[in-house]
Amino acid sequence: APPRFDPLPPVSRGRRPPPPSYLTAAHRRRRRLPVLVLLMTTVIAGGYFLSTRGGTSPSSSSATDFVSVTRRLATSARSLPPAAENVQRFTELHQFDVVALATIARIDQDRDLLIKFAGTQTGSARTIADQATNAANQAADAAANYREAVAFTYRLSNAQSAAQDLMSAAATLDAQAQAWSTH
Repeated sequence: APPRFDPLPPVSRGRRPPPPSYLTAAHRRRRRLPVLVLLMTTVIAGGYFLSTRGGTSPSSSSATDFVSVTRRLATSARSLPPAAENVQRFTELHQFDVVALATIARIDQDRDLLIKFAGTQTGSARTIADQATNAANQAADAAANYREAVAFTYRLSNAQSAAQDLMSAAATLDAQAQAWSTH
């Protein structure tokens, strides 16, 4: 006798019900614990990151004093155009974009330090710090424009203009660091 096959169950036109284990309360309770642990870990790690990042004052160590932050920012601003010169093929644009994003993040972090530092100064020191902060803002804007022109729009005239702005901001930052040193 030929083998017998069971007929397939009829196909319903409506929505299929979820599996029975999906609906149980025990299953929902088992899912809550890992989600809660993950959420708490994220909150604790974020709090730790924010407290350690904002916990040091700009004048507390040599790595975050005004002159070193200003010079580091100028160096970051100058590093972006040479990174673009390394791009020889279209496939290397992603690598430039990664470098540009890291450079922009460093510029933003150092700019935030300068803003905090400027807020604690008075008199001529405040003027120097404010001018450095303005140059840092110019460098951050120019870096973002340079990244966009090179990696996305491919407009060399925009890249040239942004590169000039970067060099101008770096020169201003160097001048402010020198002014602070002689202050």
